Amino acid sequence: MAKFLKWCCGGCLVLGVLAGIAALLVLRWAKNKPTNWTAEASIEIAATPEEVLPLLEDLRRWGEWSKFERDGSEHVDREFGGAERGAGATVLWMEERSGSDTPLTLGKLEIDAASPQGLEYTCWHYGSLRLSMSDGGDSVGQSTNLEIGGFDEDFRVPGTIRLEPTEQGCRVTWSESVDLGATPLARFYAITLVDVAQFAHETLLEQSLEGLKDLSELR
Repeated sequence: MAKFLKWCCGGCLVLGVLAGIAALLVLRWAKNKPTNWTAEASIEIAATPEEVLPLLEDLRRWGEWSKFERDGSEHVDREFGGAERGAGATVLWMEERSGSDTPLTLGKLEIDAASPQGLEYTCWHYGSLRLSMSDGGDSVGQSTNLEIGGFDEDFRVPGTIRLEPTEQGCRVTWSESVDLGATPLARFYAITLVDVAQFAHETLLEQSLEGLKDLSELR
């Protein structure tokens, strides 16, 4: 019996040491894994930059082509402010809460600069960053929601939409950058979700640019 207990104690000690080593290796790997990503997509449109720009600098029209849930959702209210269009134009996303007369503010987007070369803007996501990725362009397409939250600070996401003239019209390149920070929670997300989040983010940009292409080429 004594030998058995000694063997059990020794085994537990070895397992504990191995688990500790494994945990240190995972922590070291997580420390070196980036907690930020840049999503980018590009498309050719048979329309000039001057024809595409009005669809970009007027935030009221984003719901016509953007596939981001907050731009076109029937369940999200949008409050437009600042300039009518271009630099200084803003949109605030809000969602009604059951049992409360005060809507929940989800985020805000503000255009920092606008020109025939494109847009620069800053987007804030309050409390969480949600990416809703659709696998089809029709009404029966399935969507997958990915929500990254639990942070005390808001997500600040800078973005650019560049317009470059081509022989056929223009090339539109849309990019956004996300930085989760360096907290333990961010490290956890870096291990489990960053690659998936970047893929979902890029898919949304691609789908949105397809919508922008379709709308621009209707002219």
